[in-house]
Amino acid sequence: MTPDMPPLVRAQNVVRDFALPRRSLLGPGRVFRALHGVSLSIERGESVGLIGESGSGKSTFARLVMGLDRPTAGRIEVAGVDLGAGRAALAAARRHMQMVFQDPYGSLDPRRTVGWSIAEPLAALPGPSSRAERRRLVTETLEAVGLEPEHAARYPHEFSGGQRQRIAIARALITAPDLIVADEPVSALDVSVQAQVLRLMRQLEEARGVTFLFISHDLSVVRNVTRRVAVMYQGRIVETGPTDAVFAAPAHPYTSLLMSAVPLPDPARRRKARHARTEARPELPRGGCPFAPRCPRVQADCREAEPPLAPVEAGRQAACFHPL
Repeated sequence: MTPDMPPLVRAQNVVRDFALPRRSLLGPGRVFRALHGVSLSIERGESVGLIGESGSGKSTFARLVMGLDRPTAGRIEVAGVDLGAGRAALAAARRHMQMVFQDPYGSLDPRRTVGWSIAEPLAALPGPSSRAERRRLVTETLEAVGLEPEHAARYPHEFSGGQRQRIAIARALITAPDLIVADEPVSALDVSVQAQVLRLMRQLEEARGVTFLFISHDLSVVRNVTRRVAVMYQGRIVETGPTDAVFAAPAHPYTSLLMSAVPLPDPARRRKARHARTEARPELPRGGCPFAPRCPRVQADCREAEPPLAPVEAGRQAACFHPL
């Protein structure tokens, strides 16, 4: 990548609100804010993990990046195209990105052959493509994910869960996208099958230069397949940095507690993590740090203002007044 080339994905101060039912017929409207000013950039050819508890906003952010939903405020660019600039801009950006979903069983049409499902995204590309050209692309893509060309004539029920996820990855690859958003792509698979699929994704990144936004609650998976990680809490990014560095020495207290949920072999570390998780704090007034009620390091300034995402060392940021 040249120094003046913009990031493949650039999200700036993204907010997403959802309307809630009124408590009474004449009562005021209520809003749930799923994303609070999220900013994140992803460079070409890198794999970024997005981690956090259920409900932290990971999948909402993924849908916005894919153009499946629109932000309430803020801006998202993919390959230099503003996704909010209209249908033509969104169609242009979608040529550069594809998505792999969590469920390898529900993401394929059981009435269609695997070859048809893989070729389906080609219909969204400009210009005609002959039947022979489509067959050639399907064959090449199946081989790229470790399947045989004759599998194109079969139906999804004839494959195992791991094979179906490979088919889903093939469908994402056939348009030669720059970005693949993978939302919990292996959580429905057995551990041994997970390893095969993750190894395939690493190979695709290295061989084809595919950029991955990898969303998962499984920290061990994220640690093995990504180079950089962003940690989300209550619709905010609270820490970013190289994956190995963040896992080895978290800067944000929430990241530390998140890591402590992973089984630890050291009894002393288990006791320390258990104490940190059970440490209770009173609720804060609006405007304070959102993690303060659970934070073992909360201080007076945490109750007064929300900390911005700021550098803590080279290549790392944390939204904390008192980083670890």
